[in-house]
Amino acid sequence: MERACGMSELSDQFGFRPDGYPVSGDDQGLQARLPLEVLASRFVDEVRHGRNPSIESYAVDHPHYAGEIRALFPTLVAMERLKGEREVGFLKARLTGTFEIDRLGHCRIIREVGRGGMGVVFEAVEEPVGRRVAVKLLPWHTSNVPRWYGRFKTEARFAANLRHRHIVPIFSFGEQQGFSYYVMQFVEGASLDWIIQQLSKRESITVAEIVRGGREPDTATDTADRPASARDVAAALVERPTPPPSGELPSGTLRRDSWSTFAKLAVQAAHALRYAHGQGTLHNDIKPGNLLVDGRGHLWMTDFGLAHSLDADSLSSDGRINGTLRYMAPERFEGRGDERSDVYSLGITLYELCTRTPVFAAEKRSDVIDRIVRGDLPPPRSIERTVPKSLETIILNAVASNPDDRYPSAGPLASDLLRFLNGETVTRLRISKRRTRLRWPRLGR
Repeated sequence: MERACGMSELSDQFGFRPDGYPVSGDDQGLQARLPLEVLASRFVDEVRHGRNPSIESYAVDHPHYAGEIRALFPTLVAMERLKGEREVGFLKARLTGTFEIDRLGHCRIIREVGRGGMGVVFEAVEEPVGRRVAVKLLPWHTSNVPRWYGRFKTEARFAANLRHRHIVPIFSFGEQQGFSYYVMQFVEGASLDWIIQQLSKRESITVAEIVRGGREPDTATDTADRPASARDVAAALVERPTPPPSGELPSGTLRRDSWSTFAKLAVQAAHALRYAHGQGTLHNDIKPGNLLVDGRGHLWMTDFGLAHSLDADSLSSDGRINGTLRYMAPERFEGRGDERSDVYSLGITLYELCTRTPVFAAEKRSDVIDRIVRGDLPPPRSIERTVPKSLETIILNAVASNPDDRYPSAGPLASDLLRFLNGETVTRLRISKRRTRLRWPRLGR
Protein backbone atom coordinates (compact mmCIF):
# COMPACT_ATOMS: atom_id res chain seq x y z
CA MET A 1 0.00 0.00 0.00
CA GLU A 2 2.86 2.37 0.80
CA ARG A 3 4.37 1.77 -2.62
CA ALA A 4 1.04 2.19 -4.39
CA CYS A 5 0.35 5.46 -2.65
CA GLY A 6 3.83 6.74 -3.42
CA MET A 7 3.50 5.80 -7.09
CA SER A 8 0.14 7.50 -7.38
CA GLU A 9 1.34 10.73 -5.82
CA LEU A 10 4.43 10.84 -8.02
CA SER A 11 2.46 9.98 -11.12
CA ASP A 12 -0.08 12.73 -10.51
CA GLN A 13 2.58 15.34 -9.81
CA PHE A 14 5.25 14.52 -12.36
CA GLY A 15 3.47 12.50 -15.05
CA PHE A 16 5.55 9.31 -14.86
CA ARG A 17 6.35 6.41 -12.61
CA PRO A 18 9.73 6.29 -10.86
CA ASP A 19 10.38 2.81 -12.23
CA GLY A 20 10.67 4.29 -15.72
CA TYR A 21 7.23 3.94 -17.29
CA PRO A 22 5.06 6.88 -18.45
CA VAL A 23 1.57 7.05 -17.00
CA SER A 24 0.15 8.95 -19.95
CA GLY A 25 -1.71 6.82 -22.46
CA ASP A 26 -0.70 8.75 -25.57
CA ASP A 27 1.63 7.15 -28.07
CA GLN A 28 4.18 9.95 -27.94
CA GLY A 29 4.68 9.32 -24.23
CA LEU A 30 5.53 5.72 -24.97
CA GLN A 31 7.85 6.57 -27.85
CA ALA A 32 9.91 9.23 -26.15
CA ARG A 33 10.46 9.66 -22.44
CA LEU A 34 10.39 13.07 -20.81
CA PRO A 35 13.79 14.54 -19.89
CA LEU A 36 12.87 14.61 -16.21
CA GLU A 37 11.80 10.99 -16.39
CA VAL A 38 15.13 10.05 -17.93
CA LEU A 39 16.97 11.88 -15.13
CA ALA A 40 14.86 10.18 -12.47
CA SER A 41 15.43 6.74 -13.98
CA ARG A 42 19.15 7.41 -14.20
CA PHE A 43 19.21 8.58 -10.59
CA VAL A 44 17.35 5.49 -9.33
CA ASP A 45 19.66 3.25 -11.32
CA GLU A 46 22.68 4.87 -9.67
CA VAL A 47 21.08 4.46 -6.25
CA ARG A 48 20.40 0.78 -6.84
CA HIS A 49 23.98 0.17 -7.93
CA GLY A 50 25.41 1.92 -4.85
CA ARG A 51 27.00 4.85 -6.70
CA ASN A 52 25.67 7.39 -4.19
CA PRO A 53 24.44 10.09 -6.59
CA SER A 54 24.09 13.60 -5.22
CA ILE A 55 20.64 15.17 -5.46
CA GLU A 56 22.12 18.63 -5.40
CA SER A 57 24.56 17.79 -8.19
CA TYR A 58 21.67 16.64 -10.35
CA ALA A 59 19.84 19.91 -9.63
CA VAL A 60 22.88 22.04 -10.46
CA ASP A 61 23.63 20.09 -13.64
CA HIS A 62 20.01 20.40 -14.83
CA PRO A 63 18.82 23.87 -13.73
CA HIS A 64 15.61 23.72 -15.79
CA TYR A 65 14.42 20.86 -13.60
CA ALA A 66 16.14 21.88 -10.35
CA GLY A 67 12.92 22.48 -8.44
CA GLU A 68 11.37 19.19 -9.51
CA ILE A 69 14.59 17.30 -8.78
CA ARG A 70 14.86 18.68 -5.25
CA ALA A 71 11.21 17.85 -4.59
CA LEU A 72 11.09 14.41 -6.24
CA PHE A 73 14.44 12.74 -5.72
CA PRO A 74 14.30 12.58 -1.89
CA THR A 75 11.04 10.66 -2.34
CA LEU A 76 12.75 8.24 -4.71
CA VAL A 77 15.47 7.71 -2.10
CA ALA A 78 12.80 7.06 0.56
CA MET A 79 11.07 4.48 -1.62
CA GLU A 80 14.36 2.71 -2.29
CA ARG A 81 15.05 2.74 1.45
CA LEU A 82 11.71 1.06 2.14
CA LYS A 83 12.43 -1.57 -0.49
CA GLY A 84 15.85 -2.15 1.01
CA GLU A 85 14.39 -2.64 4.48
CA ARG A 86 11.93 -5.20 3.16
CA GLU A 87 14.86 -7.00 1.54
CA VAL A 88 16.77 -6.94 4.82
CA GLY A 89 13.79 -8.34 6.70
CA PHE A 90 13.32 -11.09 4.15
CA LEU A 91 16.97 -12.11 4.27
CA LYS A 92 17.11 -12.09 8.07
CA ALA A 93 13.97 -14.21 8.26
CA ARG A 94 15.70 -16.84 6.14
CA LEU A 95 18.80 -17.01 8.34
CA THR A 96 19.28 -20.39 9.92
CA GLY A 97 19.14 -20.68 13.69
CA THR A 98 22.64 -22.14 13.92
CA PHE A 99 25.50 -22.42 11.46
CA GLU A 100 27.14 -25.79 11.07
CA ILE A 101 30.54 -24.48 10.11
CA ASP A 102 33.94 -25.65 11.33
CA ARG A 103 36.40 -23.60 9.31
CA LEU A 104 36.71 -20.48 7.18
CA GLY A 105 40.02 -20.23 5.38
CA HIS A 106 42.79 -20.68 7.93
CA CYS A 107 40.42 -20.05 10.84
CA ARG A 108 39.03 -22.80 13.01
CA ILE A 109 35.57 -21.72 14.22
CA ILE A 110 34.90 -21.98 17.95
CA ARG A 111 31.44 -20.44 18.38
CA GLU A 112 29.05 -17.81 17.16
CA VAL A 113 29.28 -14.60 19.19
CA GLY A 114 26.79 -12.28 17.52
CA ARG A 115 24.71 -11.22 14.55
CA GLY A 116 24.41 -7.75 13.10
CA GLY A 117 22.51 -6.11 10.28
CA MET A 118 24.74 -7.67 7.64
CA GLY A 119 26.78 -10.50 9.06
CA VAL A 120 27.36 -13.25 11.58
CA VAL A 121 30.44 -13.01 13.81
CA PHE A 122 32.32 -16.04 15.11
CA GLU A 123 35.11 -16.48 17.59
CA ALA A 124 37.88 -18.48 15.94
CA VAL A 125 41.53 -19.46 16.10
CA GLU A 126 43.72 -18.49 13.16
CA GLU A 127 46.04 -21.35 12.33
CA PRO A 128 48.87 -22.14 12.32
CA VAL A 129 49.83 -19.08 14.42
CA GLY A 130 47.17 -19.86 17.05
CA ARG A 131 45.91 -16.29 17.19
CA ARG A 132 42.46 -15.75 18.67
CA VAL A 133 40.38 -13.79 16.15
CA ALA A 134 36.85 -12.85 15.19
CA VAL A 135 35.52 -13.83 11.77
CA LYS A 136 32.64 -11.95 10.20
CA LEU A 137 30.70 -13.92 7.59
CA LEU A 138 28.24 -12.65 5.01
CA PRO A 139 25.80 -15.55 5.46
CA TRP A 140 24.38 -15.59 1.94
CA HIS A 141 25.93 -16.60 -1.34
CA THR A 142 27.44 -13.48 -2.90
CA SER A 143 25.61 -14.05 -6.18
CA ASN A 144 22.27 -13.76 -4.35
CA VAL A 145 23.05 -10.50 -2.53
CA PRO A 146 25.27 -8.42 -4.84
CA ARG A 147 24.51 -5.12 -3.07
CA TRP A 148 25.26 -6.54 0.36
CA TYR A 149 28.38 -8.17 -1.04
CA GLY A 150 29.54 -4.76 -2.27
CA ARG A 151 28.85 -3.19 1.11
CA PHE A 152 30.64 -6.06 2.86
CA LYS A 153 33.76 -5.51 0.75
CA THR A 154 33.48 -1.77 1.39
CA GLU A 155 33.55 -2.37 5.13
CA ALA A 156 36.61 -4.60 4.86
CA ARG A 157 38.43 -2.14 2.57
CA PHE A 158 37.79 0.98 4.65
CA ALA A 159 38.52 -0.66 8.00
CA ALA A 160 41.63 -2.48 6.73
CA ASN A 161 43.15 0.89 5.77
CA LEU A 162 42.62 2.33 9.25
CA ARG A 163 45.20 1.71 11.94
CA HIS A 164 44.18 3.19 15.25
CA ARG A 165 44.17 1.90 18.80
CA HIS A 166 40.40 2.43 19.09
CA ILE A 167 39.38 0.87 15.76
CA VAL A 168 39.09 -2.91 15.47
CA PRO A 169 41.80 -3.93 12.98
CA ILE A 170 41.00 -6.20 10.04
CA PHE A 171 43.66 -8.75 9.15
CA SER A 172 42.40 -10.36 5.96
CA PHE A 173 39.49 -10.84 3.56
CA GLY A 174 38.54 -14.14 1.93
CA GLU A 175 35.94 -16.11 0.03
CA GLN A 176 35.00 -19.73 0.35
CA GLN A 177 32.55 -21.57 -1.88
CA GLY A 178 30.80 -18.35 -2.83
CA PHE A 179 30.65 -16.93 0.71
CA SER A 180 32.65 -13.91 1.86
CA TYR A 181 34.26 -13.29 5.21
CA TYR A 182 36.95 -11.23 6.85
CA VAL A 183 39.18 -11.80 9.85
CA MET A 184 39.64 -9.18 12.55
CA GLN A 185 40.87 -8.80 16.09
CA PHE A 186 38.73 -10.50 18.71
CA VAL A 187 37.49 -8.07 21.36
CA GLU A 188 36.62 -9.76 24.63
CA GLY A 189 33.93 -7.41 25.83
CA ALA A 190 30.45 -6.02 25.34
CA SER A 191 28.82 -3.42 23.14
CA LEU A 192 27.62 -0.14 24.60
CA ASP A 193 24.18 -1.25 23.48
CA TRP A 194 24.31 -4.21 25.86
CA ILE A 195 25.75 -2.03 28.63
CA ILE A 196 22.94 0.51 28.26
CA GLN A 197 20.34 -2.26 28.38
CA GLN A 198 21.84 -3.70 31.55
CA LEU A 199 22.16 -0.35 33.32
CA SER A 200 18.52 0.39 32.52
CA LYS A 201 17.62 -2.71 34.58
CA ARG A 202 20.06 -2.49 37.49
CA GLU A 203 22.40 -0.10 39.24
CA SER A 204 25.69 -1.62 38.12
CA ILE A 205 27.41 -4.35 36.12
CA THR A 206 30.74 -6.04 36.77
CA VAL A 207 33.84 -6.11 34.64
CA ALA A 208 33.53 -9.90 34.37
CA GLU A 209 30.06 -9.47 32.89
CA ILE A 210 31.36 -6.90 30.42
CA VAL A 211 34.17 -9.23 29.36
CA ARG A 212 31.69 -12.04 28.78
CA GLY A 213 29.39 -9.70 26.88
CA GLY A 214 26.35 -11.06 28.68
CA ARG A 215 27.19 -14.72 28.12
CA GLU A 216 26.90 -17.21 30.93
CA PRO A 217 30.31 -18.32 32.25
CA ASP A 218 31.76 -21.20 30.25
CA THR A 219 34.54 -22.96 32.12
CA ALA A 220 35.73 -24.60 28.94
CA THR A 221 36.28 -21.46 26.87
CA ASP A 222 35.63 -18.41 29.02
CA THR A 223 38.58 -16.38 30.30
CA ALA A 224 36.69 -13.66 32.15
CA ASP A 225 36.94 -15.24 35.60
CA ARG A 226 40.40 -16.82 35.54
CA PRO A 227 43.80 -15.21 36.07
CA ALA A 228 45.73 -14.30 32.95
CA SER A 229 48.40 -16.84 32.05
CA ALA A 230 51.85 -15.94 30.76
CA ARG A 231 50.64 -16.86 27.28
CA ASP A 232 47.62 -14.53 27.63
CA VAL A 233 49.86 -11.66 28.69
CA ALA A 234 52.29 -12.29 25.86
CA ALA A 235 49.46 -12.40 23.31
CA ALA A 236 48.05 -9.15 24.66
CA LEU A 237 51.42 -7.45 24.34
CA VAL A 238 51.79 -8.65 20.76
CA GLU A 239 48.26 -7.73 19.61
CA ARG A 240 47.96 -4.49 21.59
CA PRO A 241 51.38 -2.82 21.49
CA THR A 242 50.20 0.66 22.48
CA PRO A 243 48.41 0.86 25.85
CA PRO A 244 45.72 3.49 25.25
CA PRO A 245 43.99 5.75 27.76
CA SER A 246 40.95 3.80 28.81
CA GLY A 247 37.61 4.19 30.53
CA GLU A 248 39.27 2.61 33.61
CA LEU A 249 37.14 0.31 35.71
CA PRO A 250 39.29 0.11 38.87
CA SER A 251 36.37 -0.72 41.15
CA GLY A 252 35.45 -3.75 39.06
CA THR A 253 31.99 -2.30 38.30
CA LEU A 254 30.30 0.15 35.98
CA ARG A 255 27.50 2.14 37.60
CA ARG A 256 24.66 4.26 36.30
CA ASP A 257 26.44 7.34 37.59
CA SER A 258 29.92 6.50 36.26
CA TRP A 259 30.04 9.88 34.55
CA SER A 260 33.83 10.06 34.30
CA THR A 261 33.99 6.60 32.75
CA PHE A 262 31.24 7.51 30.27
CA ALA A 263 33.17 10.63 29.29
CA LYS A 264 36.42 8.64 28.89
CA LEU A 265 34.65 6.16 26.61
CA ALA A 266 33.32 9.06 24.54
CA VAL A 267 36.82 10.58 24.34
CA GLN A 268 38.15 7.33 22.91
CA ALA A 269 35.36 7.20 20.32
CA ALA A 270 36.00 10.84 19.41
CA HIS A 271 39.72 10.12 18.95
CA ALA A 272 38.86 7.22 16.63
CA LEU A 273 36.54 9.45 14.62
CA ARG A 274 39.12 12.23 14.41
CA TYR A 275 41.63 9.75 13.02
CA ALA A 276 39.17 8.21 10.54
CA HIS A 277 38.09 11.66 9.34
CA GLY A 278 41.73 12.63 8.97
CA GLN A 279 42.13 9.61 6.69
CA GLY A 280 39.21 10.85 4.60
CA THR A 281 36.65 8.34 5.93
CA LEU A 282 33.24 8.93 7.50
CA HIS A 283 31.82 6.07 9.56
CA ASN A 284 28.13 6.89 8.96
CA ASP A 285 26.76 4.38 11.47
CA ILE A 286 28.02 5.37 14.91
CA LYS A 287 25.72 3.83 17.50
CA PRO A 288 26.03 1.89 20.78
CA GLY A 289 26.02 -1.45 18.96
CA ASN A 290 29.13 -0.51 16.99
CA LEU A 291 31.20 0.54 20.02
CA LEU A 292 32.72 -2.28 22.06
CA VAL A 293 34.21 -2.05 25.55
CA ASP A 294 36.67 -4.58 26.96
CA GLY A 295 37.51 -5.34 30.57
CA ARG A 296 40.10 -2.53 30.76
CA GLY A 297 37.57 0.09 29.75
CA HIS A 298 39.19 0.28 26.32
CA LEU A 299 36.72 1.23 23.60
CA TRP A 300 36.81 -0.26 20.10
CA MET A 301 34.98 1.12 17.09
CA THR A 302 33.75 -1.41 14.55
CA ASP A 303 31.43 -1.95 11.58
CA PHE A 304 32.53 0.38 8.79
CA GLY A 305 30.00 -1.17 6.39
CA LEU A 306 28.41 2.23 5.69
CA ALA A 307 31.65 4.18 5.52
CA HIS A 308 32.17 6.71 2.75
CA SER A 309 34.97 8.89 1.55
CA LEU A 310 34.81 12.52 2.62
CA ASP A 311 35.28 13.35 -1.06
CA ALA A 312 31.99 11.67 -2.04
CA ASP A 313 29.21 13.95 -3.28
CA SER A 314 26.54 12.34 -1.15
CA LEU A 315 26.34 10.17 1.92
CA SER A 316 22.92 8.62 2.08
CA SER A 317 21.57 8.63 -1.42
CA ASP A 318 21.58 4.84 -1.58
CA GLY A 319 18.34 3.73 -0.02
CA ARG A 320 19.88 0.38 0.94
CA ILE A 321 22.99 1.82 2.53
CA ASN A 322 22.00 4.04 5.43
CA GLY A 323 22.79 4.49 9.07
CA THR A 324 20.56 3.27 11.85
CA LEU A 325 17.63 5.66 11.82
CA ARG A 326 17.63 6.72 15.48
CA TYR A 327 21.26 7.88 15.33
CA MET A 328 21.20 9.60 11.93
CA ALA A 329 21.84 13.34 11.79
CA PRO A 330 19.00 15.42 10.28
CA GLU A 331 21.00 16.46 7.22
CA ARG A 332 21.51 12.82 6.27
CA PHE A 333 17.88 12.66 5.14
CA GLU A 334 18.74 14.99 2.29
CA GLY A 335 21.84 13.12 1.26
CA ARG A 336 24.20 15.58 2.94
CA GLY A 337 26.73 15.09 5.67
CA ASP A 338 30.30 15.56 6.88
CA GLU A 339 32.33 15.07 10.05
CA ARG A 340 29.58 16.78 12.04
CA SER A 341 27.16 14.00 11.11
CA ASP A 342 29.36 11.42 12.87
CA VAL A 343 29.73 13.83 15.80
CA TYR A 344 25.94 14.00 16.04
CA SER A 345 25.64 10.20 16.12
CA LEU A 346 28.27 9.95 18.85
CA GLY A 347 26.42 12.64 20.81
CA ILE A 348 23.18 10.66 20.60
CA THR A 349 25.06 7.57 21.76
CA LEU A 350 26.47 9.44 24.78
CA TYR A 351 22.98 10.81 25.50
CA GLU A 352 21.56 7.29 25.68
CA LEU A 353 24.48 6.03 27.77
CA CYS A 354 23.88 8.78 30.34
CA THR A 355 20.07 8.58 30.40
CA ARG A 356 19.56 4.89 29.54
CA THR A 357 16.69 6.10 27.37
CA PRO A 358 16.22 6.07 23.57
CA VAL A 359 16.35 9.65 22.38
CA PHE A 360 13.81 9.31 19.60
CA ALA A 361 11.27 6.68 20.57
CA ALA A 362 8.16 6.43 18.42
CA GLU A 363 6.10 3.66 16.87
CA LYS A 364 6.16 5.02 13.31
CA ARG A 365 9.31 5.64 11.33
CA SER A 366 7.84 8.86 9.98
CA ASP A 367 7.35 10.13 13.55
CA VAL A 368 10.95 9.32 14.43
CA ILE A 369 12.16 11.18 11.35
CA ASP A 370 9.97 14.19 12.16
CA ARG A 371 11.39 14.36 15.67
CA ILE A 372 14.98 14.10 14.41
CA VAL A 373 14.48 16.83 11.82
CA ARG A 374 12.76 19.16 14.33
CA GLY A 375 15.43 18.50 16.94
CA ASP A 376 12.74 17.38 19.37
CA LEU A 377 15.15 16.25 22.05
CA PRO A 378 14.65 16.80 25.79
CA PRO A 379 17.75 17.85 27.76
CA PRO A 380 19.45 14.84 29.39
CA ARG A 381 19.01 16.28 32.89
CA SER A 382 15.23 16.34 32.38
CA ILE A 383 15.44 12.53 32.20
CA GLU A 384 18.34 11.82 34.57
CA ARG A 385 18.76 14.76 36.93
CA THR A 386 22.15 13.58 38.24
CA VAL A 387 23.87 14.02 34.86
CA PRO A 388 26.55 16.70 35.44
CA LYS A 389 25.65 20.03 33.86
CA SER A 390 28.89 20.24 31.88
CA LEU A 391 28.38 16.74 30.47
CA GLU A 392 24.85 17.71 29.42
CA THR A 393 26.25 20.80 27.71
CA ILE A 394 28.68 18.66 25.73
CA ILE A 395 25.89 16.36 24.61
CA LEU A 396 23.70 19.27 23.52
CA ASN A 397 26.61 20.82 21.62
CA ALA A 398 27.05 17.54 19.73
CA VAL A 399 23.40 16.87 18.86
CA ALA A 400 22.20 20.28 17.67
CA SER A 401 19.82 19.78 14.74
CA ASN A 402 21.62 22.43 12.68
CA PRO A 403 25.13 21.20 11.76
CA ASP A 404 26.46 24.78 12.12
CA ASP A 405 25.52 24.68 15.82
CA ARG A 406 27.51 21.50 16.55
CA TYR A 407 31.16 20.87 17.20
CA PRO A 408 32.83 21.35 13.81
CA SER A 409 34.65 18.03 14.15
CA ALA A 410 35.45 15.25 16.60
CA GLY A 411 38.56 17.06 17.91
CA PRO A 412 36.73 19.90 19.71
CA LEU A 413 34.27 17.34 21.12
CA ALA A 414 37.16 15.37 22.59
CA SER A 415 38.68 18.59 23.98
CA ASP A 416 35.48 19.52 25.81
CA LEU A 417 35.18 15.99 27.21
CA LEU A 418 38.71 16.31 28.57
CA ARG A 419 37.81 19.71 30.09
CA PHE A 420 34.90 18.03 31.85
CA LEU A 421 37.19 15.28 33.15
CA ASN A 422 39.60 17.94 34.44
CA GLY A 423 36.81 19.76 36.23
CA GLU A 424 36.90 22.76 33.90
CA THR A 425 33.92 24.75 32.68
CA VAL A 426 32.28 23.76 29.39
CA THR A 427 30.23 26.38 27.57
CA ARG A 428 27.28 26.02 25.24
CA LEU A 429 28.06 26.70 21.60
CA ARG A 430 26.38 29.72 20.06
CA ILE A 431 23.07 28.84 18.42
CA SER A 432 22.76 30.33 14.96
CA LYS A 433 19.58 32.11 13.94
CA ARG A 434 19.48 30.35 10.59
CA ARG A 435 17.69 27.04 10.64
CA THR A 436 18.08 24.37 8.02
CA ARG A 437 14.74 23.32 6.60
CA LEU A 438 14.66 19.72 5.54
CA ARG A 439 12.09 18.19 3.26
CA TRP A 440 11.20 14.61 4.07
CA PRO A 441 8.53 12.64 2.23
CA ARG A 442 5.89 11.41 4.63
CA LEU A 443 5.48 7.80 3.61
CA GLY A 444 3.70 5.10 5.53
CA ARG A 445 1.61 7.29 7.81
